[in-house]
Amino acid sequence: FGKGSYLTEDAAKMDQYVTADRKEERRYNPLHECLYTSQGMNHPGRVYYAFACRTILGFPVFTKDGHLSSDSAAGASTCPGGRPVFATEDERELATIPEVQPPIPFQSMIVECGPVAQGFVLQRHREFVITHAAHILPELLVAYRRE
Repeated sequence: FGKGSYLTEDAAKMDQYVTADRKEERRYNPLHECLYTSQGMNHPGRVYYAFACRTILGFPVFTKDGHLSSDSAAGASTCPGGRPVFATEDERELATIPEVQPPIPFQSMIVECGPVAQGFVLQRHREFVITHAAHILPELLVAYRRE
């Protein structure tokens, strides 16, 4: 879905992208020091991390496939369906909001979910793509274990 930061509203979607931190991995030593050693705690073994973030979606473009704007009820309210969601081929900047002067780009993209037969790429969980990191504020680092 282009270049940007990917966020989700569902922990199950986030869990698809994390990798395990094992206490023996040296690349995590500064993190281990901050989270465990300095707190007088032992590293618990296989741990996964995720940030809980606050973000500003601004005026989003909705899409089913990451290429064209969606004609769904939510998508049609911000942009007519069938328009390219990116301004350029490198997929770094989103397209401009229709009928707005001066031209202003969409601030985020919401990738909707639904049946493949209806053109959706995602079936279970929506994704939010933010193209400018300044719109994201990490609030908490969540460490968890899978049982």
